[in-house]
Amino acid sequence: MRSKASASSINENSLFSTFKGCHDVIIEEQLWSIPSVHIMIVYSPGLCDLKHLNNEVLPMLNRLVENEGISKLQHLENHWHQSTLVAVEDLAEAVTSVFRGQLLLFIKKISKAYVIDISDQPKREPTEPNTEFSIRGPRDGFIEDIGTNVALIRKRLPTENLKYEQFVVGRRGRTKIGLLFIEDIIKPEIVDEIRRRLSLIDVDAILNNNQLEELLSEKTYYYFPLLDYSGRPDYIVDSLLRGRFIVLMDGHPTAMVGPANIMQFLKTSEDMEVSFVYATFERLLRITGLFISAFLPGLWVALNMYHQNQLPFILLANVVQARSGVPLPLVLEAIIMVILFELLREAGARLPVAFGQTLTVVGGLIIGDAAIRAGFTSPSMLVIIATSSVSSFTLINQSLVGLVSTLRLATILICSFLGLYGLFICMFFVLYYLASVRTFGIPFLAPLQSKDLYQAWSAIIRFPWRKVSRRPDFLDTQDKKRKGERNDS
Repeated sequence: MRSKASASSINENSLFSTFKGCHDVIIEEQLWSIPSVHIMIVYSPGLCDLKHLNNEVLPMLNRLVENEGISKLQHLENHWHQSTLVAVEDLAEAVTSVFRGQLLLFIKKISKAYVIDISDQPKREPTEPNTEFSIRGPRDGFIEDIGTNVALIRKRLPTENLKYEQFVVGRRGRTKIGLLFIEDIIKPEIVDEIRRRLSLIDVDAILNNNQLEELLSEKTYYYFPLLDYSGRPDYIVDSLLRGRFIVLMDGHPTAMVGPANIMQFLKTSEDMEVSFVYATFERLLRITGLFISAFLPGLWVALNMYHQNQLPFILLANVVQARSGVPLPLVLEAIIMVILFELLREAGARLPVAFGQTLTVVGGLIIGDAAIRAGFTSPSMLVIIATSSVSSFTLINQSLVGLVSTLRLATILICSFLGLYGLFICMFFVLYYLASVRTFGIPFLAPLQSKDLYQAWSAIIRFPWRKVSRRPDFLDTQDKKRKGERNDS
């Protein structure tokens, strides 16, 4: 699995052999007869600044050779005053540098190699994340360049206590992974654990954030996501100040946040930009939306199949009359409608934005009306499934949205056999699972299980800023206070 450059020294033959077949890499040979100097130049035109190379680097190299000869080239790092220049001895490191936009110089006579940073990799400007819109908050968001993402965080936290550690993961991909934390706030054991897990990753390449999340998780099989993610720098900074760590991945416009808990998936950075009354109302709506999305279809199936006496008589009469022409069993009708709405959601997500929104709205109306007229479903079932699907849009984390959809189907099936008892069993097992999960030593249900009522309520209610005095106790931070005494009034 290891590349052929993993354990080789740098020489002319190894460079030609390594980059053979890489037509995006140029190897040039610069020759000076007086004095006798032979320098190989290796670079990738699409990843480096060619103007900087031709106008500054090569002319300066030419002046050094013609004026000083081979003597100064032996210690080139002491005489180079333009771009960053570093000596390299390992071929694998040199190859990685070339593919990151740096210029490789190999001086044959003294067998020394240097890399000069002239990188200019393709990247876009920071823009607002597509999945996390802001009304009052900042509009900048993470992009696919880890250096820019770190700068967006550092701009908001210009303190020496914000630490940034870089890891290189993947035998072939050699992806840059960044770990950020505030040294005097976060619990040291959490930092040691995430460092250990990052150092244990041994794969060909890290291709996406979800793969990295699975490799960092304590368990191989888990249902709910154990790390949160966001593309908003302001939300990331707030997480750092609470005592969490951040994992950035080069090539991805989102950052992972840990340790995560269930209530963190129901919060947004916009909660900090609005009044505490409205923010609390929004959080309650999201919690309600989570329960409605997961359990409402199962509840409706249970009531209609086994507990009709719990429905008001007028409602029961309308439901029975509406279902009189439906040939499908109730549970099959519910499953078909859930799958239909999921198909519309998936199609809308894969199409371009303008077409996707049109398909989701117009397609839902047309197909729903046609299904009722054709007798495939009843109006009441359509309303229940549509309400459940719309409620899932209140959830921010898209990984959680997909898991809730599968939980919805499982609840419908169990309730079709056991009625309301099946619904209570589903709720119990979900609660039991959440209570048993720990991420980096932190209970997933924290702080809802806490005996401290302030901590428990703070997960649901957004208190006024004057009343926010402590960091979350369940994170066991070193610095537990968030403000001084002067702001208590």
